[in-house]
Amino acid sequence: MSHDQANSSSSEHTRVVGPLSEDQSSESKRSRRKGRSSARAVRRQRSSEIATTSKPSTSSEGSPEELPRDSASRYQVVGELGRGGWGVVQSAIDGHLQRPVAIKRISGPANPSDGVRGRFLHEAVVTSQLQHPGIVPVHELSEDDNGNAYYVMKLLDGKPFHYLIRQVHESQRSHSATTGDAELDHSLTAHQDHGHQQLSEAILPLLERFIDICNAVAYAHNRGVLHRDLKPANVMVGAFGETIIVDWGLAKRLRDDSTVRDETAIECELDRATHCADEAFDDSQSDHTSAGSIIGTPAYMSPEQALGNTDSLTQTSDVYSLGVMLYEILVGRHPFKGLDVDTVLKRVRTGEWVPAKQVRRDVPRALSAICEKAMALSPTDRYETAESLAEDVHRYLAGDAVHADHENWLDLASRWCRRHRTIALCIAATTLLLLVAATIFGYFIHQAHDEERAARLATETAHHESLQLLGESRVAADGWLIDLTGSMEFYPVLTPIRNQLITQAIEHYEALLEREENELSHWSDANVSAIMLCRRCVERSKLHLRIGDLYRLSGTHRPAQTHYESARATLEALDEIADIDQDSVEERTLQRANIWIGERLVDSGANWAIELDAFDRHRHGVAALLDGYGLKSTNAMGEQRFPPRVFDLVSSLARLHFTIVRVHGTGMDHSDSIGHLEAAYRWADWLRRVRGSLGDERLVTTIAVDQAVKLQSAGRHEEAVQVWKQLLDRLNEQIAAAPHRIDTRQTLAQARLQMADALARTQNTRQARSEYRNAIEELNQVRSMANVDDHYRRQLVDAERSLRELIANENAEE
Repeated sequence: MSHDQANSSSSEHTRVVGPLSEDQSSESKRSRRKGRSSARAVRRQRSSEIATTSKPSTSSEGSPEELPRDSASRYQVVGELGRGGWGVVQSAIDGHLQRPVAIKRISGPANPSDGVRGRFLHEAVVTSQLQHPGIVPVHELSEDDNGNAYYVMKLLDGKPFHYLIRQVHESQRSHSATTGDAELDHSLTAHQDHGHQQLSEAILPLLERFIDICNAVAYAHNRGVLHRDLKPANVMVGAFGETIIVDWGLAKRLRDDSTVRDETAIECELDRATHCADEAFDDSQSDHTSAGSIIGTPAYMSPEQALGNTDSLTQTSDVYSLGVMLYEILVGRHPFKGLDVDTVLKRVRTGEWVPAKQVRRDVPRALSAICEKAMALSPTDRYETAESLAEDVHRYLAGDAVHADHENWLDLASRWCRRHRTIALCIAATTLLLLVAATIFGYFIHQAHDEERAARLATETAHHESLQLLGESRVAADGWLIDLTGSMEFYPVLTPIRNQLITQAIEHYEALLEREENELSHWSDANVSAIMLCRRCVERSKLHLRIGDLYRLSGTHRPAQTHYESARATLEALDEIADIDQDSVEERTLQRANIWIGERLVDSGANWAIELDAFDRHRHGVAALLDGYGLKSTNAMGEQRFPPRVFDLVSSLARLHFTIVRVHGTGMDHSDSIGHLEAAYRWADWLRRVRGSLGDERLVTTIAVDQAVKLQSAGRHEEAVQVWKQLLDRLNEQIAAAPHRIDTRQTLAQARLQMADALARTQNTRQARSEYRNAIEELNQVRSMANVDDHYRRQLVDAERSLRELIANENAEE
């Protein structure tokens, strides 16, 4: 089946002469007036040529010289294939060659005008001069017995291209398995899948046909001919894949002005012929207009063609039409579907249309970019030739990058996968296999990590509990063994028991140390965290420190020094641990200060300058930690809650000041010694007021006694008296709270003796006698409570002798 779609009566495929502006209309009128005389001359010349010859011959300009009249009997008309506004196509049999052919004639009035006849002959001549597989071949141009011109061409057996486009998109919308149409081009059905396809796959056969169309148009351009009415309805696709462009009635030569006619006048005559045909055939639905000089189909014409600039058209005008055809392939319709002619022309002129990618999201971006470049508003922004447009589409089909699109990495990867489908599938399968394997291995590895984490947590918990028990045991021993032995020091009769308790305490701590060393293999486990190792080192150093203190209390200084050195060496192991925590850092600073105190109390013969540097280093370290807790001075009272470590730091700072005076006081100035003792007293008194333990009371009492004695030895007796008075007041408060504590009463008696001596040196003999009598009374009380004679009798004798000497001196002065 074949018919010429050039004169199809569809509203979307009609040629239109659109309305012009006032300037364009004036120019058009002048052009029509000028062209009418030229057209009349051409018609007279052609009539003369037809009358003088029986065979058409073509001049150098391509116009027929004559029409043979004996060819009509050669063809036997079989039927009508199609009819347009001014042309009809019939199927016939060539009697000479016995082959089917198609014959196109002018429809309408019996005697068409010279303009219509000239356009008809022009179409036949142009088509016959284009010898290309994509252009329908013309076999003969002649006229019948009635003098009506016709031309014979190949009979095409196929479908219009727009029919195939519509069929593909309808299949997409309905998810049809197959088209079920036996007449569909088998080259198209060979590519269709038996199921719903993606758009990019479904339009591949259409794109191949589109490349063939571009190549045929490129050939025509190379021969200097513009089609000017390219659209899917003017393309036939044969049953065996042949793609042929038909309807060259609006073709225009680019480089030959001799064939240029007044196209406005011709179009007006064509309109009149169409009007006559409309009266003869009621089924015509032509949308022709007759104002101006716009030639072509509005939806497919270029902006410059829509403006009526027919004389300035170039190859890029047909490229624009090809871009609209590509748009229809991608979307299923042209960009101006459903709009009236005036609106279409307006939007074509201004380039107002929606890109294909925005109409359908599944349109490949590269094809949409090609379409946008081909349909650019400015001719200079389009593809220069139809061949370059075909080349870009071919690059897309081959999986290469197209010139119209700027790809990102995702597009590059997608295009590479399409081009190397086998390799991409292998990579995907391998990746999937690796992913599955990684998931399986990951599961087992995760399970192993969970088990390892559980084991590490169990180990850490066990070590934490072990350290906690060790610390609790040490704290318990500190609470009752050391404090108890300290209290028993004031009971001479209990000295053997006190020494026995000290020995038991040493054995207890050494047993804890031995048990901890037996568990050393557990601490070498890789699951042990750095924090637990740090805390283990701290606890071991505390055990050595406590053992050293107990040996020092028992008077055996050599083993005490050994344990102090072991405690210091244990702390030095913390320096080898990279991830030491802040808690361990603070404990290391605190215990190093305590170890220094113990070592100095055992061995006071060290170099004074070196020990003074060590004292300053430890003092600054402890003070910095207290500053970190917000305790910069002793003004902070008990309403502010402090962690237990703060009390240990304050106790260590007070004992540092006290020890430096106790050990090296003889080599220091009185002012320096008194300054250190005052600092020690301030921190110890803050600790007594805030925490108030028995050890805190003993510490502040011991420091106060040394402070007062140092003031007396410096001749500052009045200041010493004030210190003694403060100490006596505090001791009286303690006795009132615990009247049976012999150690407190003995300290009170000694303080009264020292205060009486200081009062005597300040010539305050009356108050000195009173304090001596009070001291004697306290000593008698202590002796009666202790039920012993030797120790307290000596103190009582000293008190009575001092009192007699004081009284004797007073009498002598009187």
